Amino acid sequence: MNNYIKLGALGVLGLVMTGCADTTVDYFPVEKPQSVIDYEYLNEYGPLKSYIDRQAHPGFLLGTGVGAGDYINKGLIYRVTNNNFDQMTAGNEMKYASIVQDDGTMDFTTVENFVAAAEEAGMQIYGHTLLWHAQQNATWLKSCIADLVDDEEGTVAQKQYKILDAELERWIEGMMNATRGYVKAWDLMNEGLDDTGGDIPLKTTPEKPGAQDFYWQDYLGENYVRNAVKYARKYYAQQEGANPADLKLFINDYNLEAAYNNNDKAKSLVNWIKKWEADGETKIDGIGSQMHVSYSCNPTEQKRREDAVVNMLNILANSGKLVRITELDMGIDDAEGKAINTADVTLEQHKAMGEYYKFIISKYFEIIPIAQQYGICQWAQTDANAKSGWRAGCPIGLWTEYNAAAGTGFSRKPAYGSFCEALAGK
Repeated sequence: MNNYIKLGALGVLGLVMTGCADTTVDYFPVEKPQSVIDYEYLNEYGPLKSYIDRQAHPGFLLGTGVGAGDYINKGLIYRVTNNNFDQMTAGNEMKYASIVQDDGTMDFTTVENFVAAAEEAGMQIYGHTLLWHAQQNATWLKSCIADLVDDEEGTVAQKQYKILDAELERWIEGMMNATRGYVKAWDLMNEGLDDTGGDIPLKTTPEKPGAQDFYWQDYLGENYVRNAVKYARKYYAQQEGANPADLKLFINDYNLEAAYNNNDKAKSLVNWIKKWEADGETKIDGIGSQMHVSYSCNPTEQKRREDAVVNMLNILANSGKLVRITELDMGIDDAEGKAINTADVTLEQHKAMGEYYKFIISKYFEIIPIAQQYGICQWAQTDANAKSGWRAGCPIGLWTEYNAAAGTGFSRKPAYGSFCEALAGK
């Protein structure tokens, strides 16, 4: 029995006492409800990572997303994470906007505490993220390039490039120093490609950007990736005891498995990596596919989605790069394509979602060559609550929604068992 399995007070057959006098006690049995019986088989599973065949998949790491603060506090999230996973990714705390203040000062306190807690527990960290257009401190970045004019020292565009490239270097140097070489794998660039079809270009600033949006590529062009690679490798190598060969840099994006455009985004990402590496100096180690997927209750649509997953995995395998599923979670759509809320998901639908997890994991092991299998990260440990900023009210976790204040939730779901079986190759 796993300490984290909480099936509720009716988890065992009970005997209830009742009586009218202190000399009289009557006993009657209370039958275990079917809703408990249906999920009892999940108690037989061990920790997720115990199912990985390490000999067959020697480089494979099972990851998860966490809040760095939750992990640092060393409560339930800390124990679940250490017990079930090899590696973890901070959801927000290692992003530019979480570190850089409006005046440009950088506060790495949380990052440093996160690394220290992970190191103490022997838990690996996957860094997220060095380059992104969102969750940037746009106030600071825009102030760096305000009021520039063309003069004998250069054009506005030239000055912007120089200033922002220096800021990019300062940011990456600070992060590498804060993580002390302990974090050996990173999402170097996150979500850099547009959402079109065909040969997809890099994203540019939209007409109405978000308050925290800042598109480095508008000022540095495609070199923003090359320069970030250069700075990451330079400052990682300067850390005491670091082996430069250990650093793995990934290009991470979403919808690589999307069926709607014939996996054009996956193809374009591979082409962009070839373009960046054509200078003979830039080296990108891997590709990250987020895979925020949904199971479809429409069999025809579900088959289309499964075919697109297979197509994506073949594209990534043929790139020759390491392949990581970076943010795997799963919702569910009804036959008309409308998302089903957690409270309305039936047991049969939960099991169908589990089968889709098994499909994805088994196809990863089948299609991605062993030397390219970096790992899979289950992004959401628990279902999202109704007010969540990510897939609110959706059944995206391997455990039920957790209410820390009430001490409820964190029960295993059928997807947990399916995940275990898929990792074991069953």
